[in-house]
Amino acid sequence: SEEYRDRLKEQFPDEADNIDDIFDKVGGLPGGYEGMSALEILNQYTQDEKLITILTALSIYLGVPPDQLSGSFFAMGMLTGYNQGGFNYLVGGSQSISTALAGAFEEYGGTIMVNTLATKIVIENGRATQVRTDDGGCFDTDFVVSNANGPDTYLNLIGEEYFDPAFISEMNARELGSSIFAVYLGVDYDYTEYMPEGSHEAFVYKSYDMNYHYEGIAQCDPEKTAFGYANFSVVDPTAAPPGKSAIAVVSQLGDHCFDNWGWGSSYQEYKDYKLAMAEEYIRQAEEQLPGLSEHIEVMEVATPRTVEQYTLNPRGTIFGWKSYTSDVEFMELFNLGKVSTPIPNVFLASAWAFGGGQTPVLLAGVLAASAILDQ
Repeated sequence: SEEYRDRLKEQFPDEADNIDDIFDKVGGLPGGYEGMSALEILNQYTQDEKLITILTALSIYLGVPPDQLSGSFFAMGMLTGYNQGGFNYLVGGSQSISTALAGAFEEYGGTIMVNTLATKIVIENGRATQVRTDDGGCFDTDFVVSNANGPDTYLNLIGEEYFDPAFISEMNARELGSSIFAVYLGVDYDYTEYMPEGSHEAFVYKSYDMNYHYEGIAQCDPEKTAFGYANFSVVDPTAAPPGKSAIAVVSQLGDHCFDNWGWGSSYQEYKDYKLAMAEEYIRQAEEQLPGLSEHIEVMEVATPRTVEQYTLNPRGTIFGWKSYTSDVEFMELFNLGKVSTPIPNVFLASAWAFGGGQTPVLLAGVLAASAILDQ
């Protein structure tokens, strides 16, 4: 938005012309930046580290630092989408979208089976013909749209024998995105006044060097990792009773912290470790939300293991495969995208198609539907 651009100019008056150039010449990515990272693009216009960090702060949504973030994704998704287009929050949270989609699906004759695990996609003559479930169900099908994770869809539901070995090797070589550590709180205090200028969400960074935070993720160090805190009651009065707040404190961590979590020892050690980590993030959030620890009525803590349990995503990744770093790979992602698969009537519609986040997942669903209708 123009307001955002003007605010940047107020904070960086010596960079005003460069800020205009960034928004006018990079926004929408008119061309000439193919194969460049977000950092490489911005370095053509400014050397101000603080400005670059602010412009790329939301790279945390993709789980990669600016020097690894696709310049295309930055220009189209962040600079044009996030920073200029803005955000919207739905009353009822993300669940409201799932509820609406489920209602439309059933309205048009679909049947939703909850607590039912798909166990096999049967392939005959190079096409999917059936889907089997863990309760003995067997469903004939013309098309399959999988929102299961990519590795399980290819290796377990279908089976690697149905794919070119080079395809399987390439898939196995791809890195997985990181996971999260989240603390969900119900507190008996209205923290609206402490949110920045009426916003419901803020991010806390420990350094203007974005790679510093990713070092923290690698080291499982909550003192170094960036984190965000959100007070959903600011934008959604149904999130908590009057005078109270629904607050989330969220950071990124990966399954490489397994030894720290106590995965392989006992549940009690795992529980003790995650609670200690939660207390640390609450302490840090308390610097922005005074007295937070004293007002907690309800607390739930989610770790990479929690994410894996509920989504079956390997290592609890919230991004699917790690975000693409080059423009060529990024555009290949959109052209091939893994929405289409080597099995002509099997499609992906999940974070494993275009990456994590609500918008990419919805886009994958739309394109999968379009591909089916085109046939």
